[in-house]
Amino acid sequence: MKHSIWLRFVAVSLLSVSLALPAQAQFIKVNVAGAVNKPGKYALPKGSRTIDAIQAAGGTRSDAQTAGLDLVAPLKGDGSLTIPSKKDAPSQASRAVQSSTAVAPNKAIDLNQATAEELTNLPKIGPSTAEKIVQDRQVNGPYKSLADLDRVSGIGRGTLVKLSGVVTINGAIATYEGKTGSVPTKAQLNINQATYDEMEALRGVSPKLAGQILQLRLDHGGRLTRLEDLKEIPGMTDAKLKSLARDLKVE
Repeated sequence: MKHSIWLRFVAVSLLSVSLALPAQAQFIKVNVAGAVNKPGKYALPKGSRTIDAIQAAGGTRSDAQTAGLDLVAPLKGDGSLTIPSKKDAPSQASRAVQSSTAVAPNKAIDLNQATAEELTNLPKIGPSTAEKIVQDRQVNGPYKSLADLDRVSGIGRGTLVKLSGVVTINGAIATYEGKTGSVPTKAQLNINQATYDEMEALRGVSPKLAGQILQLRLDHGGRLTRLEDLKEIPGMTDAKLKSLARDLKVE
């Protein structure tokens, strides 16, 4: 009897471990070092970007050299990220030193074959949306056209336009012929907490501008005190700032 109970306990324990493995696989481990406030090892969701690793490490120090740092580059796999300081050698100060987190070379991404991690390399597709695409594909079958993506929650015309000509479906370039338009924002984003993907999804915010906003936030010690700080971005006009004020707030 005791032997039977023990076997049941082992079986349940093994089942619990096996069920936990998929959840663990959704994270990567990144050792963040250099000119950050809290160096150390951090578990980040797959598809996280350089800026996410920096924020997890408490943001950059005042002596950090971020001029040549690609804040929106996705981190791929376990590895390390070292943020150089202004005192480092010029060859090192112009870029972040990365190991095993480099982004794979650009290649066509097929919507019916790509993994969730590969999908995060596409414009406007973050980790959560990538997972939704994979789940939708498994439940509803492969995509026959780019327009089929609108059945995925969080994907609208703006995203479809961005993906047009960038992805493939069964080896053929996929295009979107629908009308362009802005995806409405349900609530204002806190500019001090918004991610790159959330920034880029806003009306009138290009990938370049999203990166510039994140860079400015870093330059201000990780926090902007007012929306008017965005005027420090080259080319930022009063009209553009007024437009952004509809979707952004400072908290």
